[in-house]
Amino acid sequence: MASEQNVADLEKVLKDRYGFTGSLAGIEFSPQTDDSFPQLAEVLTNSAGSVPGIAAALGEDNTPKIGDSAFVYWHGNGWFTATIENWLPNELNYMIRWTDGNWAAERASYNNLCVDKVPDPATIGVGTKVLFKQGLYYCGLNDDGTICDSSGRGLSEEKKQELAALRQISDRWHMGRITSVTKNEEGETVYSGRHVDQSDPQVSRNTYVGYTLTFEGLTLNQLRTLPNVFNCVDSTPNTTSNDAVCDVFVSKVREDSTTVDRIMRQVKNKFNVAESKEGASSGNIQQIVGQIKNCSVYLVCLSDSFIENSQAMSELLYAKKTLGKTVIPVVLGRSQNWLHTTAGMLLAGQLYIQFGSEDVYDEKTSELQSNLEKLVITDSTVGSKTAPGESSEPPPESSSPTAGVTLNLPTRRARYETMSGTSTPTREGSKRTWRR
Repeated sequence: MASEQNVADLEKVLKDRYGFTGSLAGIEFSPQTDDSFPQLAEVLTNSAGSVPGIAAALGEDNTPKIGDSAFVYWHGNGWFTATIENWLPNELNYMIRWTDGNWAAERASYNNLCVDKVPDPATIGVGTKVLFKQGLYYCGLNDDGTICDSSGRGLSEEKKQELAALRQISDRWHMGRITSVTKNEEGETVYSGRHVDQSDPQVSRNTYVGYTLTFEGLTLNQLRTLPNVFNCVDSTPNTTSNDAVCDVFVSKVREDSTTVDRIMRQVKNKFNVAESKEGASSGNIQQIVGQIKNCSVYLVCLSDSFIENSQAMSELLYAKKTLGKTVIPVVLGRSQNWLHTTAGMLLAGQLYIQFGSEDVYDEKTSELQSNLEKLVITDSTVGSKTAPGESSEPPPESSSPTAGVTLNLPTRRARYETMSGTSTPTREGSKRTWRR
């Protein structure tokens, strides 16, 4: 019969690395099987893959769903835990309830909320906004019964250790922006970046203990991301129009309008074209979702201004990753900065048309029209301007980019009570009992 120690060792490996929740106790194994247990445990321990590891590598859909736990930005004071209770598509808001337990449900804008799930690596590149941990909240009481300094600046090391022992501390989360994506010595993808600029409404105060401007070498499971507003709208039935059909949807930003209008002038004479709209109103987003879902070709106009526009990048992610649309990348100017962003990862290895200088405009415009004629699907019932019988062969080769670049949860209240072994914050009446 197998030894109890060998069985226990194997069971531990299965639980720690593969999410096994059962028990091997009481199962009779032959002596021959027992001899193999140490070898099996070693192989499993050294295996590159595991259930948690694979889940972290793949990431999860971070579109908020009812019941999800999330970090929500609270009126300039930080990111705190709440539960999603409802989605209001006409407002682009979610109804959330703070984990304090004593507040009524509140509205939270989709862009002030990050679901507590490991993000999809395909959605994070240079320039992406991410939520990351840095520093701690100290949420207990001073010896005289007053609320302690939550930043930790006025606390002795002895007091900090006391609060830690009482589990009256929690992680601080902050909004930052990715500046590089690299590999560590183990070959794992890691992310570095910095706090968002002072002009960003979600910037954190820098008065807490442990503040540094930058963060380095964080793994995917240490980050959280904002939801894609187009996925949010598309997640609700009957919020988009199926009649918003077009041949070509042009994704652009306002700064590039003059250039894009010149490129598209002849295209619009032949194809039914819809374009991105400025502003993040519910009506605009719902219309754009309907147009992208029903277009034949998604034409994205890439530039430095485009990759700095969060709505534009979300539009591209929605079209390419969520819907799998046929995409024609058009690069405006000579900049190649887009290659290092999520746009570069999504379009890695794909042909693109570059309007790099004035003397190539006519040639590239003709190339674009030729590609569209081969890709646009004709449907005379929806008012397409294309002629019937167009070929669906792939477009001819053009330029090609290089390969793509590849706990504790805080609550809003600053004083904690220990309940059932966990830290839960309290708040006295409607008075804020914390400070920075």
